[in-house]
Amino acid sequence: MTTIRLRVVGIFYDQAITVGSADPTVRDILQQAIIDSAGRFSYVAESRLSSPSTQPASPVRVIESLVSFTHILQDDLSPSLGNKTRKAGRYTLSESTVKVDGSEIVNAWQYYVVRNGRPISNAYTGNGPFDVSPAKPVLPAKSGFTPYNEFVLANGDELIWRNVSIVRNPATS
Repeated sequence: MTTIRLRVVGIFYDQAITVGSADPTVRDILQQAIIDSAGRFSYVAESRLSSPSTQPASPVRVIESLVSFTHILQDDLSPSLGNKTRKAGRYTLSESTVKVDGSEIVNAWQYYVVRNGRPISNAYTGNGPFDVSPAKPVLPAKSGFTPYNEFVLANGDELIWRNVSIVRNPATS
């Protein structure tokens, strides 16, 4: 049995999720959260093919991407940050692309994994002090990020999803 704390920032979802697998992926935890929530938690995903790599032995593969999360909050939530009570109801947060003052801004899902109280390095490449893995990588796929259907979690990990804004092509003046 493996227990993971799953948080989705912005839709007020924060639960401990237990699965029977010893090596669950991020996707496995999300699937179990859907089952455990009895219809109060869901996500939308899409599949795409990765771009061919410049590495000779790297095949094109299917990569799953997250598009949105939804959580039905059953009871009002007392403030933990700021002073605003979150009312019971349906909360949905989706990826989007907007233009602001000539710049294209992408709001994309990213996940972070915390192990033993510390953000862990990306197990796929060993890059950086943080595991920042986009749910929808920019094409061509960057080798420094692990798709959520491939990243393996350990018992006691904390999995945090955030919808972050990234300036894709900043306007210059």
